[in-house]
Amino acid sequence: MLKKLKIIIYIFLFGFLFTAIAEESKIVYIDMDYIFKNSLAGKSINTQIETKKKNNKEKVKLLEEKIRDESQDINNQKNILSETEIKERVEELNKKIKDLQNQVKENNNLITKMTLDGTTKILKELKPILSQYSEKNNISLMLQKKNVIIGKNDLNITSDIIKIIDDKVKKIDINWFMQNSLNKSEIRNLLPHREPMLLIDELINIKKLFSATAIVNVKKNSFFVQGHFPDQPVMPGVLIVEAFGQAAAALTAAGIDKSEYENKLVFLMSVEKARFRNPVIPDCKLELNIEAIRSHGKVWKYKGEAFVNGTKMADAQWAATIVDRK
Repeated sequence: MLKKLKIIIYIFLFGFLFTAIAEESKIVYIDMDYIFKNSLAGKSINTQIETKKKNNKEKVKLLEEKIRDESQDINNQKNILSETEIKERVEELNKKIKDLQNQVKENNNLITKMTLDGTTKILKELKPILSQYSEKNNISLMLQKKNVIIGKNDLNITSDIIKIIDDKVKKIDINWFMQNSLNKSEIRNLLPHREPMLLIDELINIKKLFSATAIVNVKKNSFFVQGHFPDQPVMPGVLIVEAFGQAAAALTAAGIDKSEYENKLVFLMSVEKARFRNPVIPDCKLELNIEAIRSHGKVWKYKGEAFVNGTKMADAQWAATIVDRK
């Protein structure tokens, strides 16, 4: 009991001492957590993170449903399928389950990276603001609220700092390009192309500014099918090259800072060594493996190979440049 009383006395003495020192030396404190949650910049970061969480959750839910349906289908056909067929389908299903588990882990890692990136960026904006505020108000020491046991409310400068940062920074964009895949909606935010000329549906296995795999779902109702050719539809080679270019543009746009890419476009400059080895027939999934060979200033050079079910359909090299949007 005596020990507890001593602790209480020490706390009160510290409180009075802190107040006295604060009045003499101009010590203040700030609630950083409150700023992260309630400033316009902090809210914009939280909105981006929550949106990504929601998208990830929806993707995982769809994959889980597909796995459940496939598991049920195997169970329904166990009296029809041979042992070998059942074994193959179960192995394939287990692989999908493992892929899903890895996807969930990657999603969680991405959210952690996004949170870290957002925190780093808002701190970068706050540093000069806090420095200028301290100099202007002759502040000797600034503490975080969580490290203050007792302090008068008039020593809390959080509301002042929020007003300043809200006036200077309305929004902070997180580097969501750290993720290793982009869906069509996210690709649409990077490229000026729109349907039917937005050809790539997904960008996966992204290695920042280096390589990625683009997915093009070549469908029976694709816009080129009716005229190329009516009785034997084939994806035009020029559209395969266009898809290569779009994949490279998305890879580049996702890899550089958003402020650098704002109001910019990626234009194709040249195509070299394009070879079309097999016809791409709807209905199929065309996979484009692209890689950046080198860059010089605003000019980038790439190479790529196109596959359907492991068979090479085409390959090419090309150059592109970043230009101002008019």
